Amino acid sequence: MVSPVLTVAIRTHNRAANIPPILHALNTQTAKDFPWEIVIIDNNSSDNTAQVIQNYNSHIPLRYIHEPIQGAAIARRRAIKEAQSDLIAFLDDDNIPIHTWVQAVYNFSLSHPQAAAWGGINRPRFQTLPPEGFQHLHLYFALIDRGPKPLRYDPKRRIVPPGAGLVIRRPAWLAAVPAKPVLLGPTGAAIPTKGEDLEALFHMSKAGGEIWYNPAMVLEHLIESDRLTPITYSISAALSASAATIYG
Repeated sequence: MVSPVLTVAIRTHNRAANIPPILHALNTQTAKDFPWEIVIIDNNSSDNTAQVIQNYNSHIPLRYIHEPIQGAAIARRRAIKEAQSDLIAFLDDDNIPIHTWVQAVYNFSLSHPQAAAWGGINRPRFQTLPPEGFQHLHLYFALIDRGPKPLRYDPKRRIVPPGAGLVIRRPAWLAAVPAKPVLLGPTGAAIPTKGEDLEALFHMSKAGGEIWYNPAMVLEHLIESDRLTPITYSISAALSASAATIYG
């Protein structure tokens, strides 16, 4: 069996209904000339996530892994441990990559060997029409579009890509990111320590790793209706102000 050169890792928690569309998007990718795999980290779901994944007929090698300890950082660390390749591309369970996304990840790894991590363009896919002024909250919802040309992020200005759609080289990550991060990231529906992805990228940058933007990588970020209720929306608006200092 040929070892994969790329692992697409998906963290999920109680979103079984979201999994088939993501797997369909990955199974219809244009990437054909190199081996790659899909790893799903089930972050202690209580719904039928496991059954949905196990019943899915994937022509791309697919592995299901249960992680009982909740937290985005914990699930990400488990994915890094379980991946069979050193190139790891992360998707959240509300991210739908376009059909060229995997190929774009791999191409960038070859054209930018100095890059330790990189992200792409994240566009919204709304379940319902967004409220007025939503464009001011794009940063909090990890929606990014920095134009058509690749660029290097400048963490000294506190600008880095979000964790949704982030790609990392495992050796660079392991050499720089502490085994026990300060921030654990979203835990189920709660987000008290959100920002674990940013913490990791700042560690990598401080260690000399280059962080990049790859516009050829495009995904759609599902914005569910319950994230746009008045209360949730107000909280999002407050948190967006702090996100703006990081995502730029």
